[in-house]
Amino acid sequence: MKYKRMAKSLRSKREKRLRAIRRKIVEPFYDKKEAAKLAAQEAALATPKLPVVGIYSARTMYLNVISG
Repeated sequence: MKYKRMAKSLRSKREKRLRAIRRKIVEPFYDKKEAAKLAAQEAALATPKLPVVGIYSARTMYLNVISG
């Protein structure tokens, strides 16, 4: 029983260590992804606004054809 507990403890420590290593590897990737996302948002907000064109429903278009 003592060996099982010790093995479980070692396994647990190894898993924690591997998790920490994975986190260090993956973190820069997510940082770059976040930076790219923020740059895209800033670029989108910096573009000039486009005029809004009214959207006609099928009924309005039909009435315009009949009356026009």
